[in-house]
Amino acid sequence: MNCYTDANIIDGKRVEGTICATDESGFFGGGEPEVFFGPWNRKFMKEYASATTSGVAKDWEGKKVLLQCAPTLATDNKTVTKRFCKVTVNDQLLVSATVKYVQ
Repeated sequence: MNCYTDANIIDGKRVEGTICATDESGFFGGGEPEVFFGPWNRKFMKEYASATTSGVAKDWEGKKVLLQCAPTLATDNKTVTKRFCKVTVNDQLLVSATVKYVQ
């Protein structure tokens, strides 16, 4: 699992968030990659990569958190090797990262 942490001012307060990605899910490997997000190093969201394409929203302390990544398939229907993912809190960017998948 690879992670990236950043911080920003959200609604006038400093908030820190960490976004992580796995190259696969499941015990002993295999399965679809997963994307994680957590404020202040807490586990909060864990989603399959395909679910993040349309965006996954959850409530955190009365704030709307949206985890969204670029599509998992390229226009030629081949799996992409890089995906841009971002997390917004109340429509304000908190953390973003490019996830690179390598064979």
